[in-house]
Amino acid sequence: MVKLGMYSILIVITFFCVGAFSGKLFVKFPDREQREEKLMWIFLTFLMMYFGSGFCIQMITGHKGFTLSLVETITMQKVAPIAGLFLCAAVIFALEIPAAGLLKKGVEKQKSMLISAGISVVSAVILFVWKRAALTELVIGGKNFTILGILVFGIFYYAGFYLVYKRAQERAKAQPVSLKKEEPLWKQKVGAFAKKHPLLCYMICYTGGFLVLVVIVFSTMILSNKALVWKIDAMPQYFPYLKYMSKFLRESVVSMLHGDFNLKMYDFTIGMGEDLRSVVRTYPTNFLGVFVPDRYMEVFYNFLMVLRYYLAGLAFTAYCRYRKKPWVSTCIVSYVYIFSGYIMCLGIRHPIFTAPLIYLPMLLIALDRLITDRKVLMYSLFVGISMFTNYYFLYINTVAMGVYALIRFAQTYKKDKVKEFFTMMVRIILSYLLGCCMGAVSFLPTIVRTLNSDRVGLSNAKIATDNLLFYYIQRPGKILAGLISNSYVPEYDSCLGFVALMVPALVVFFLNKKKGERGLKGIIILEYIALLVPFCAFAMSGFSTISNRWVYIVTFTLSYMMVLVFDDLRSLSKIQVIILCVVTVAYYPICKYMIEDNVMESETTFRMLVGAVLLILLINCMKKITKMQYYTAMMVFIVVSLAVHGRMLYDIGGVVDTFMYNGSISVKFERSPYLFFTDISDDNFYRVDTSSADDEFENTGLVLDYNGVSMYNSVINKGMVKYHKDLDSIGISAVHRIYSFDNRTALEALANVRYYMIRKEFTQNLPYGFSKYKEYSTKAHKYTIYKNDYPLSIGYTYDKYIDNEEYEKLSAIEKQQVMLESAVLDTKNVKSLEKGDIKSVSDKIKYGTVTVKDTDGVIVKEDRIRSKKEESTLTLSYEKKKGYEAYLMLDGVTTKKPRIKAKISTDDMEKNIVLRNNDLTYALGRDSYLINLGYSDTSESEDVIFTIPIKAKINYSDVKVCYVPMDDYVSQIEERNEESLQNVLTDKNNEVSGNVTLSSDKVMVFSIPYSSGWKAYVDGKETSVFRANTMYMGINLTKGSHKVVLRYNSPGLHLGMMASAAGIIIWILLAVVSKKKKQKGNQ
Repeated sequence: MVKLGMYSILIVITFFCVGAFSGKLFVKFPDREQREEKLMWIFLTFLMMYFGSGFCIQMITGHKGFTLSLVETITMQKVAPIAGLFLCAAVIFALEIPAAGLLKKGVEKQKSMLISAGISVVSAVILFVWKRAALTELVIGGKNFTILGILVFGIFYYAGFYLVYKRAQERAKAQPVSLKKEEPLWKQKVGAFAKKHPLLCYMICYTGGFLVLVVIVFSTMILSNKALVWKIDAMPQYFPYLKYMSKFLRESVVSMLHGDFNLKMYDFTIGMGEDLRSVVRTYPTNFLGVFVPDRYMEVFYNFLMVLRYYLAGLAFTAYCRYRKKPWVSTCIVSYVYIFSGYIMCLGIRHPIFTAPLIYLPMLLIALDRLITDRKVLMYSLFVGISMFTNYYFLYINTVAMGVYALIRFAQTYKKDKVKEFFTMMVRIILSYLLGCCMGAVSFLPTIVRTLNSDRVGLSNAKIATDNLLFYYIQRPGKILAGLISNSYVPEYDSCLGFVALMVPALVVFFLNKKKGERGLKGIIILEYIALLVPFCAFAMSGFSTISNRWVYIVTFTLSYMMVLVFDDLRSLSKIQVIILCVVTVAYYPICKYMIEDNVMESETTFRMLVGAVLLILLINCMKKITKMQYYTAMMVFIVVSLAVHGRMLYDIGGVVDTFMYNGSISVKFERSPYLFFTDISDDNFYRVDTSSADDEFENTGLVLDYNGVSMYNSVINKGMVKYHKDLDSIGISAVHRIYSFDNRTALEALANVRYYMIRKEFTQNLPYGFSKYKEYSTKAHKYTIYKNDYPLSIGYTYDKYIDNEEYEKLSAIEKQQVMLESAVLDTKNVKSLEKGDIKSVSDKIKYGTVTVKDTDGVIVKEDRIRSKKEESTLTLSYEKKKGYEAYLMLDGVTTKKPRIKAKISTDDMEKNIVLRNNDLTYALGRDSYLINLGYSDTSESEDVIFTIPIKAKINYSDVKVCYVPMDDYVSQIEERNEESLQNVLTDKNNEVSGNVTLSSDKVMVFSIPYSSGWKAYVDGKETSVFRANTMYMGINLTKGSHKVVLRYNSPGLHLGMMASAAGIIIWILLAVVSKKKKQKGNQ
């Protein structure tokens, strides 16, 4: 109590000092216009105190174990924000009745200061004591309904309604003409320069402001020494791809300078071998990488991220200036556009997501010129660039352009509408198709890959909602809450996250009655409705998943709307003020109950909205305010708002922890145990695999230049995905993520894996038939690389086959074993082969039971297990068999959790299994898993421990163990290798060649993923290539000696090149004709 009493005295003294300072200002500047200018900055200070203190306590207590005392907590959470809030209102109130103005002339200044201080103290204390009654409960029908609360709330309404209305009336009256003061010489020179060079002046101001905001918004990243490289996708995907593309571009340039135009189109270091289009992303900014050495690649990645934001702002500026909007408001709102929630939440994680923010404004400018001036060249050009960059976002932009074209047509053409409409549509379509032709060189190879993946089609879409018409009852409120909250993002990537000024801007915009804005109002309403309907997200995602990645269109629409009303915010009407205050009050329950998971975020969001409204009210209360003062005040508010957004999202929200440290990305690859693979000396073609494959390292082969089997890519060959799914492999966790073959001996052999790395202590992770090659050490662990004693060639042969239909009926373990003896083929591709014996394979597989030995935090029932705590364990026991490879079979496994990464371990084995909710995006739609427990040369019991990292319920139908005998394995491999491809050469770009001698007609299977880009030539004559063993390639060979050559061409590339060449030629001809017509017209 003593502490609290002393602290109360300290509060009074503090407020007395603040009030005295205010009173002194009132005495010193009795003229209202002088006082207004000073009060602006006092108000902004109080405003920052109001919504800035709220998240400070969270920052302090959330880092390094700091704690606050009771008094400190009250100060940070209650007194500071409450005092700041009421002082903001007091400043507005003081404009009309300042403390100094209550006294007659000649009264001592001390009394004036005392009265001012008293007003500050009383008002702050009243609001502190009756905070909820005054601001929240009174409004939403709470229990604290008091006279005092009404009084305090009445002050806000007086300041908000009456004063603004009175100022508006005063402004409407004719003002006496007054002589302007002569501006200083430097201001005159700056003004003259700005008028003469507006674009240059704008670029200087925009660039300077942008650089400052980048430092402020990403201050958490900078202070934490973090790069803009996201651990989840950027580290394993985007960064390796950028590094690979830079290297590829440099090598291609050197090759062409030496006269070699046979550029690389296929690389075995990409997964198990893939088209370069899978990793060479044709984003225009990425081509700058040709000038960047590998050692600067991390810096270059960060530079590109910032460059894209900068270009997005310039594109938005271009559109606003095309529509003749003011320079200053355009510049200020461009920062709102750049640092919206879409970029700060999605764009920072996925670089390509920033591209549509650049292209959409430029496409709309070009489309507008086509509609109004009939100029087609710019439209075709930007459609072509968009197609070349990313067809997915062009698809979304096309929908936006369709709506835009209809609205602009209605605004532009008043006569002969039907005729003009069809003429316009023909012109737009032809120009669009010309642009598509120009970008076809990138589009066609990409679309072929996409259609050959497992992420296309309605049947493969994962619909994570009960229906396609409505999400859930809270969705409308959550979208409104997410409108001005950057760290709260409604589900399905619905990132908005604008500064709080967006709400007043929307209110004013919808209350305006300007004719030209009706179309934009309709678009905003339609966009809001679209965010409430899952089908819109599904359609805009190409009918593949439910994701609102199209929300950048909303970002553009609302930003442009803010430019339209930016200058109107300083001259509000009475009705606008009333509705704005009502909307502000209504936003409190929206923030409180829609952002229910984060009290700190909901409070900060509402505080920022109140601060924005109070700032606008203050500006409207001021009798005279210059444009520069207005723009400065708004810019200061936006800068502070974006700073708060950045801190809330990246620091308090913990997002910063999901990004890599500067200088750690390349080092992480180079210091990983995968680097040991580069020490292997072997002239044969081979692949490597490891039991340690895990997140972040799936594309390591791409970076370190070795042939592996893992891959992380948005689009993976559907044959590879099906292969893993058919075999119930735990080496695949999603349609875009493959880790390994789970050390399954047969699968490793068929994939041409010759070297295998394991942690030294986990010998049970080793496939059968491997012997020690070399040992290595890192600071954390010791590793051993083993060499396959029975490796297959890249091309091995079969004289037996089984039909695909029969294959599909087999169990996963039977499918695995049958491929060691018979090729799996479509019957139409079979020539002179015997039918394989499936029964003999099935009869050799044995089955056993599994018992529950122990549990820790796990409840086991007949059809499900329930994990009651984090890191709970379930111990199973089974019998090992000598000479057999054992597998644990899990059937009917499902969970409602999005993702569970469980650990499976024995005394000398450790691996992971990923379980996913099959209703979610990227899930495989599977419920069976086959886990390799390793080969055993003894017969004894063994315990298998499942560690479940989170609380979860997992359903299952059956758990058992199966045994595969290894006594026939060596003879099976020798039979496949007996007449295999020899003298294999893979060093020539896009070509694999070798020789083979056959004693009878056979089918040769290549351990290369099937692709329509491969052509086979036997003794110089082309022969058909078909799918074999689900994911590999096969060709038919006749008896005798043959020279076999495989050549690769990117599917769709040649057609795309011809289409692009034709499109570019046509565009150039149109440009020449257009220029001649223009010159003729000028003459």
